[in-house]
Amino acid sequence: MAIYTRQGDFGETGLPGGERIRKNCPRTEACGTLDEMNASIGLLLSQLPDSLEPQRPLLTQVQSDLYSAACHLAGTHTKVKTLPVISDTQTETLEKAIDTMTATMPELQNFILPGGCQTAAHIHMSRTLCRRTERRIVNFLETLPEGGIGEPLYVITCYMNRLSDYLFTLARYANHVAGIDDSPWNAEHAS
Repeated sequence: MAIYTRQGDFGETGLPGGERIRKNCPRTEACGTLDEMNASIGLLLSQLPDSLEPQRPLLTQVQSDLYSAACHLAGTHTKVKTLPVISDTQTETLEKAIDTMTATMPELQNFILPGGCQTAAHIHMSRTLCRRTERRIVNFLETLPEGGIGEPLYVITCYMNRLSDYLFTLARYANHVAGIDDSPWNAEHAS
């Protein structure tokens, strides 16, 4: 089977159920940034230090969850009924991981600058990409008819919001286990 179909050569892509849409529409933007987010997690996994190895199963699950979210967003308003969805359970799993890591670190007292060790800096990049993805999803959801969001799409926005929190905490944790303190933002140096 050839990887290329030539069907997208004129700026359109296909959705589950056969509908074709423009590659730059809000739905495609949401799915595309989910794909970017997924690739970012894949890069992180390829370079995961031993100290964060216990996070590998959850990060791998996040990749699957991101595919599920993209499939669901792409299939919204199609006749496909077997779309994978994200449940509250996946969001709760992220919350438990956040709580576990937070319990081992000093309490966050103020805003911190993204950075620290290379792994933490990469995680912060993933976190900012997660926020962009969240914005693209919300933008797409605003194009749906009144009441068109529904439970599965609401759960996706909750999940993405919590995923960003998880990545923020994971970046702090990566620095913590590497012996690097948070770098606080100094408002006096901001002007």
